[in-house]
Amino acid sequence: MKFQPGVSGNCKGRPPNTGHRQKLFNSLVEPRHKELVNKAMDMALSGNENMLRVFLERLLPARPKDEPINFEIPDGPLNNAEALHQLALRLIGTVASGELTPEQGQKLSSLIYDHYVLIQTIEVEKRLDAIEGKYKAALEK
Repeated sequence: MKFQPGVSGNCKGRPPNTGHRQKLFNSLVEPRHKELVNKAMDMALSGNENMLRVFLERLLPARPKDEPINFEIPDGPLNNAEALHQLALRLIGTVASGELTPEQGQKLSSLIYDHYVLIQTIEVEKRLDAIEGKYKAALEK
């Protein structure tokens, strides 16, 4: 059966009193809110690891998702594939030695790759401009 455009499959709408589950949950929990929090706290303090985890996750500030990474970039231009390759090898060594985490290494590697793509794009643009210039000059003759 194909639905007609603009015609709902449920003309009468949602039946009454079948609404939002959150309202039902709130109506059950709210009257005993303090009791439940105290019980959960007692469980956490008595060694229930799951409950302790819940409290710690909610109370402690979240670890920043983005922290500065200390990685020295050598002096000199990083405008060719060989220079970026050497930088990537240094980065791999830094991760392997434990100075940086693999996640930090991956983030820096991504930056190196993005820089490489930008260099390649600039090179292609220069070559295209040169070809267009030669083509225009040939047409003008």
